[in-house]
Amino acid sequence: QTRIKMALKKINKDIAWLKYYDEMNELAYDLGVPNRVVQADRAKDPQFAPEED
Repeated sequence: QTRIKMALKKINKDIAWLKYYDEMNELAYDLGVPNRVVQADRAKDPQFAPEED
């Protein structure tokens, strides 16, 4: 049961991360920022807020 919860948490994080990148990409386009800047950001590890139990 716990393992399933952990897996779901991870999936939710991954989805949130992808949504975040989509928003950043749209922002970059709106601002006329070259796409490679956003691509470079993608290389960084996602920083998530500490989890609360």
